Amino acid sequence: MAAVWLRFRAELRSGWRMWLTLAVLAGIAGGLAIAGIAAARRTDSALARHLEAYRFPDATLVFSNSTSRSTIARVATLPLVRASALDAELAYCARDAANRPVIDNGPQAVEFLVSLDGQDGRALRRPKLVAGREPDPARPREVLLDSRSAQRFGVRPGDVLPIRVFPSFGKGDFGAFRCDPRDQNLYQPGLPTRRKVRQILIACPKARPCLDAKVLIDRLHTRLERGADFATLAKKYSDDPAGKPEGGRHWFTRGQTVEPFRSTAFRLPTGATSHPLKTHFGWRIVRPISPPVPGGPRVLLRVVGVKATTDPYPLGKVLLTPAFNRVYGLDSQHFENELSVRLRHGAGDLPAFRAAIFRLGERIGPGGPPYVDLAQDQAAKIERSIHHQAQALRLAAAVSALLAFVLLAQALVRMASFSALKNPALRALGMTDDQLVAVGVLRAAAIALPAAALAAGVAAALSSLSPIGLAKELEPNPGFAFDPLATALGSVAVLVALLLAGAYASSRATRERVLTAATVTGRVPPADALARWGFPATLVSGVRFALARGKGVTAVPVGATVLAGVLAVSVVAMALTFTASVDHLFSTPRLYGQNWDYRSNYDVPSLAAARSDGSLSDVARGGFNDRVLLNGRQVGVIAMDNIKGRIAPVVTKGRAPEATDEILLAPKALAALGLHVGDTVKAQVKRSLRLRIVGEGVVPEGNFNELGKGAALTFEAYRRLDPGARPDSFEARIAPGAARKVTLDRLERRYVTPAPGPPKTVADFGGVRELPLVVSGLLAAIAAAVLAHALVMATRRRRRHLAVLKTLGFDRGQLLATIAWQATTLAALSLALGLPLGVSLGRWAWTLFAEQIGVVPEPVTPLPLILLVVPAAVLLANLVAFLPAHKAARTPAALALRAE
Repeated sequence: MAAVWLRFRAELRSGWRMWLTLAVLAGIAGGLAIAGIAAARRTDSALARHLEAYRFPDATLVFSNSTSRSTIARVATLPLVRASALDAELAYCARDAANRPVIDNGPQAVEFLVSLDGQDGRALRRPKLVAGREPDPARPREVLLDSRSAQRFGVRPGDVLPIRVFPSFGKGDFGAFRCDPRDQNLYQPGLPTRRKVRQILIACPKARPCLDAKVLIDRLHTRLERGADFATLAKKYSDDPAGKPEGGRHWFTRGQTVEPFRSTAFRLPTGATSHPLKTHFGWRIVRPISPPVPGGPRVLLRVVGVKATTDPYPLGKVLLTPAFNRVYGLDSQHFENELSVRLRHGAGDLPAFRAAIFRLGERIGPGGPPYVDLAQDQAAKIERSIHHQAQALRLAAAVSALLAFVLLAQALVRMASFSALKNPALRALGMTDDQLVAVGVLRAAAIALPAAALAAGVAAALSSLSPIGLAKELEPNPGFAFDPLATALGSVAVLVALLLAGAYASSRATRERVLTAATVTGRVPPADALARWGFPATLVSGVRFALARGKGVTAVPVGATVLAGVLAVSVVAMALTFTASVDHLFSTPRLYGQNWDYRSNYDVPSLAAARSDGSLSDVARGGFNDRVLLNGRQVGVIAMDNIKGRIAPVVTKGRAPEATDEILLAPKALAALGLHVGDTVKAQVKRSLRLRIVGEGVVPEGNFNELGKGAALTFEAYRRLDPGARPDSFEARIAPGAARKVTLDRLERRYVTPAPGPPKTVADFGGVRELPLVVSGLLAAIAAAVLAHALVMATRRRRRHLAVLKTLGFDRGQLLATIAWQATTLAALSLALGLPLGVSLGRWAWTLFAEQIGVVPEPVTPLPLILLVVPAAVLLANLVAFLPAHKAARTPAALALRAE
């Protein structure tokens, strides 16, 4: 053992600089890989930890505006409910930073929520502030925005956000969407007319038979004619839950209500009382108490804080205070109410909670049975996006770790091979092969131990950069975070990998009997051919040094060096190809199903208007926020009929549906149903039909489907399933030659909805689109260091040959040129093999990824960037070769020959 220790100490004294260099490289590479795995774990868990830390609800119930507060109170006080918060969605108009209308749906959706009970942000959904502070509940104009809405409005704490508020969103309220709240003028074109009135509603037939209701309303009308107070009677007798506490007082917008109430309310003089009116809600008496006025009140909101975004893309949210409701509640009346609840046993109580809701016997949801929005469903939509990013981190960490190991293992092999040159002398002194292998293991341990420690330190130091993407904003404990599991396992992996690689390299070098005498470089056909063709001696010698393996003390692992270069070049080419394909996806909406330029969300043009619009070449209308049951499985569908030209779904197999018994499915929907193109499927909404699957393709994301999971059919086919369906959306393609920006601006003004952007799945991946380039850059740096190591070792082994060349007349410049040509030759071989390999791997990897997220797999090869790799690699190789070349050129020939 003493001999092993003595030999190890001797190698340490002479080679500690090289050992330290390899330990640092291995530590940095291992630390980056560990940091990537730890960041992926932190990214994946950020949402769940955020929801728990900030007390997010387990479910949200959506109430119509007509639901009584007593019903809401009964839900909030159920035994299963631990905490609740009541909000109301505000009907508003606003403009984003680009002066486009912002509404509550579509690609730039923002919801304004009014905290009615002051519990949102306190008992539930405590905000994680990224800027500013929380709003004061007693101040009506202070607001808290999430980061997504703050970005859309282009505001930060201290800025003013102007809005106008309205009683509701409805089909007749598009003028409200188009209003400009920055303009103080009430008389803006298209702004809806509203009027403040009092009404008494005697419901019929829900509360009492219609005859009894008619008797009561007539009696109340007589009392009003005799001077009775309208507000007092409304508070006592009216069945209107929203207006009753205010003495029947409401703001009504023209077009919002039903006839004959609508025309009467806007025709009567201020202060006049109508005769009893019969509508399908019951009997009414109405008295206008203000003249008709345009629009809603203009409110200058002050942004006091920005919080982390916790809603699925693209929705942004703005939270207003209870004081806002006290000051502006009558003007807004709110669109609908939302009760968020946190249950005593979390998600485990959801089945019992739903059953309790239904037992209340109330029709809580708008137009139907109770609508319960589960927090876990909303979280799943966000989690899928975050998981994509975490998976990208894991893949990048795994690939970088594998390639770094291959590159560093070659350096260990070269080091063991160089040390093995002394083995014959050591054997002559009595050392055994086992002892020689033990020396190699100690050498590997001397590199592996500091490398493992450095890897743990690098991973810990980089932890503050994680998580990434949306998870970075959601992280409840940002900054430094030590992941003991990932760090411990990663450090052990670095240690074991280097020990195994070093032990294998030492064992292999020990088994090979090394010739102590240096042999000639040998024949190298490419170099010989260059010599015959009269190329310069520096070029011929450089090519010979690069390709000749040599024997004995001049032996150089040429194959391992070229392999390292091939790996580095192929990774760079793969990253460039993958990143270019990502950019191509972002710039080509057709790939994610948007083969049109504009889509509305509320209104549709008439046939005549669409066909006469010369700036639009193709128009289809129907709906994209619908769902059907396919063989019992709920699937989001897009149903469109062409009314001008042709806009068909993006088809990847088969054809687009045309008849009313045909349907196209996305790949994941087909797989989930276990069906193929040509099969039939049972579709059900209000009626059932058998539809034939005629195609497979990409269905754009909607409210009820993600990329890869939807279906498409004609709107006529959908109306066979739901006869009451009416078109509420249209798609349009801008005609060639038409001014695209002008046309889009006009469509946005007319139909309110902003032009679409990338869907959630694609937009979320943008947060890691630079990751392949970062990983490839790091690996290229490691490869450059390994190449430098290879050139240093080659120069040291072949210093006799270099000395001979100097003796034959090579000057210092020619020796520098010889080693430069050696590096250039290695770079050229790496480029010739690595570029086509990397491009092929990049295209293959992109195809797999595209199929996974549900877009058209259309990889692209960035030829200019790929060609740019050639001079970059050659330049890098020559820069790396400069130091060993400079040292070799300065070494006196006599000293090198005497050493031999």
